[in-house]
Amino acid sequence: TWSEKKLVTVVSPELGDTVKAWWAPEMHEYKGKYYLLVTLHRPDHDPVRGTWAFRADSPDGPFVPVSGNALTPKGWDSLDGTLWVEDGKPYLVFGHSWGQVGDGTMEVVGLKDDLSGPTGESRTLFKGTDYTRSPMSDSKRPYVDHVAEGPYMFRSAATGRLHMLWSNLLPSGYAVMISDSAGGSVEGPWQNHRVLYGKDGGHGMFFRTLEGRLTFTLHQPNGNYGERMKLFG
Repeated sequence: TWSEKKLVTVVSPELGDTVKAWWAPEMHEYKGKYYLLVTLHRPDHDPVRGTWAFRADSPDGPFVPVSGNALTPKGWDSLDGTLWVEDGKPYLVFGHSWGQVGDGTMEVVGLKDDLSGPTGESRTLFKGTDYTRSPMSDSKRPYVDHVAEGPYMFRSAATGRLHMLWSNLLPSGYAVMISDSAGGSVEGPWQNHRVLYGKDGGHGMFFRTLEGRLTFTLHQPNGNYGERMKLFG
């Protein structure tokens, strides 16, 4: 069952009135608090687009900015940050937009313990075009995929292996990809890039229902104002 929607935060005075859009929110429970990781577009700010962290005591909010800065690098056009905690250490995995660099990259950066900022420089995990060089790709289709965004990390309950869902742009439309970490950690190396869902849908995630059924969700189609949440058992 679904409840009616509820307002949990608004653009706060700390960010001023320069926020033109925010999207791709993710809520994570971390160390007894709830965090929203949100992509903000602020034309007069550096970075113009990046992932920001908001914190609250409960999922109902109100969520307030953790700090006055983005978690993603200055000067970068970044989006879709997701939280991954490994051996007690928090990381942000995010996309460096293909619109800025031509060949979009998936990045990782360590975060401070309170998620108030990065602990160092980000590192590139892979590029959007790495899919076409993967043994799992369809070599019969002469195109170059250059998008790498919408990451979601999960460890298989069956095998213990670490995987990542992410989104790329194929001739058939937006697609959800899946990749494997050969090293078993967020640092990778990431390999076996392949298509999980190629019917113009993106930003895929897994979750379990209250009855324990594994469910796949994404938004589809990937057009302006047409997106809807789709659920697959």
